[in-house]
Amino acid sequence: MTLYCLRGSQGASPSKHLDLGNESMPCYPASQLETTRRWLDSQKSRGEGVDSMESYLAEKLAGEVERYQDKDFLKAAMAALVLIAYADGSMGALERLRIDETLKTEPGLKEFNFEKATQILESYAKALREEGESTKKVFYEKVRRMAGDYKRARTVMRVCYLVVQADGRIDEGEMQEFRRLCGLLRLEPAEVWRKSWG
Repeated sequence: MTLYCLRGSQGASPSKHLDLGNESMPCYPASQLETTRRWLDSQKSRGEGVDSMESYLAEKLAGEVERYQDKDFLKAAMAALVLIAYADGSMGALERLRIDETLKTEPGLKEFNFEKATQILESYAKALREEGESTKKVFYEKVRRMAGDYKRARTVMRVCYLVVQADGRIDEGEMQEFRRLCGLLRLEPAEVWRKSWG
């Protein structure tokens, strides 16, 4: 059976899934798409229900895009937290406690399912411990994806700042990592510090 994914305004292109990093958008049998297309054409020729259907499809697509963006944001935040927590070689108990607190209270993160967020965090931490530098490159790329969204980028670094100073001291390794992540997100470290509670 041929499966199709809708891509923009050019119609459908043959594929079993639409690659979105680690996520895949479900595709539909060609027969189902053809049936839908014929129905839309018939409605258009009769002048019935076209505007409402187009509005519904537009809202549906916008919702899908937002959900994928949210997943990218959560993964970027978890990647940044793991990188900053392990900047001094290990994630301390106070750092992990602060991470859990911010996941439950920080605007922009508390809306996510806590268990899901911690599962991602723990899987990233395990990967970093076992694979080291190669995993760091992947995490940096996840963080970099938020560079075009100032509000979310600042949220990521605000949480990192809270974790960095969780044990009452900031060592040089943590500071270097903090600056590196700010650079990826095109943020000034001082800006994050000034607005960490804003």
